[in-house]
Amino acid sequence: KKIFGNIKHLSRELLDFANERGYETVNVKQGYAACSTLVLNSNCVVTADPSIKKAMEMHNIEVIFVDDSSIKLDGYSKGFIGGATGVVCDNICFFGSPAKLDGYKNIHEKIVSLGMKEISIMSGDVYDFGGIKLIK
Repeated sequence: KKIFGNIKHLSRELLDFANERGYETVNVKQGYAACSTLVLNSNCVVTADPSIKKAMEMHNIEVIFVDDSSIKLDGYSKGFIGGATGVVCDNICFFGSPAKLDGYKNIHEKIVSLGMKEISIMSGDVYDFGGIKLIK
């Protein structure tokens, strides 16, 4: 019931939608918080962004803080955890081998404790391809 994003950059339609349904909007520096965040469930996220970490923790959401410098993104010095992953049912999908991520042990332990599974969509380094969104 919360929407995290840079409120000055959120559309009027999204803000109206949130207000009509009783969602709380939480301001963070990141304009599009999804690229910096892997949402494991409504109570736990993975991020490398300090402002998202702080905002989530202030709202009693568990944060697994990682270093995303090992995530590749063509044309940039690094990618983002949200763009390198996605959740499909109870599966956390990675574009690459999650064991290559800095902080993998903490991510892996949380995934296992939640009864979820890891799926590597490809081998090798983890790449940011923009994330995975399931359409039902």
